[in-house]
Amino acid sequence: AWNTSHKEIISTVLTATLAATLVVVVAYPLARSICAATGWRRNLLDMISYLPFAFPATLLGIGLIHTWNQPQTEWLYTSTMILVIAWSAHFLAFAIRILVAGMRQLEPHVLEAACLCEPAWWRRLWRIELPLLGRAILTAWCVVCVFSLGELSTTLLVIPPGKGTISLKIYTLMHYGAGPLVAALSIILIGCSLLMASPLILVKRVRL
Repeated sequence: AWNTSHKEIISTVLTATLAATLVVVVAYPLARSICAATGWRRNLLDMISYLPFAFPATLLGIGLIHTWNQPQTEWLYTSTMILVIAWSAHFLAFAIRILVAGMRQLEPHVLEAACLCEPAWWRRLWRIELPLLGRAILTAWCVVCVFSLGELSTTLLVIPPGKGTISLKIYTLMHYGAGPLVAALSIILIGCSLLMASPLILVKRVRL
C-alpha cells in the first residue's frame, strides 16, 4: 500500500495540515467578533458562522468550481491549493464553534486587565490571549485536520488532474475489488488520523 500510494499519503497529510492551519487563522478573529458582539448582532454572526457547514459538500464543490475555475485563477484551481480552500471552507464552522466555546470560558476581567498590561494588540494577542486559548486552538486544529484527511465529497469535484488523496484512492480501488489494498489504506488513514490527533491527546494526558 505504501509503495503504490505514498505520494497520495504524504500529499494528504501536508494538505490537511495546511488547511487546518489556515482555518485556525481565519476562525480566530471570526470567533472573537462573535464573542465581542451583543444582542441580535451576536445571534446573527453566530448563525452566519454555521453557513459553510450548512451547505451540502456537493453544492460547495460546485460553487468552488464556479468561483475559481476562471482564467485569472487557473493557477490556483489547477494546484493543491484548491483542496486547501475546499477543506477550509467545509470545516470552518467547527473551528469557530470550538474557539467560541473556549473564549466564553475566559473571565472577561482577564482580557480587560490584559489591555492595561499590554497596550499593543499584537503583543497582547501573542503573550496573553493565545496562551490562554492554547487548548481550544489545538483542539480546533486537530479536529479540522482529522476531518480533512477523510474528506471525499468536495474532493471528488475539485481535485486537480494528477493529484490524489488517501480517501480518493480508497474510493477508486473499491470499484476494482482490491480488498486487501483498500483495507491496508484504510488502516493507514486511521493511523494518520491518530497521528494528527496525538498532540491533543498528549496535552490532555499531561494535564491529568
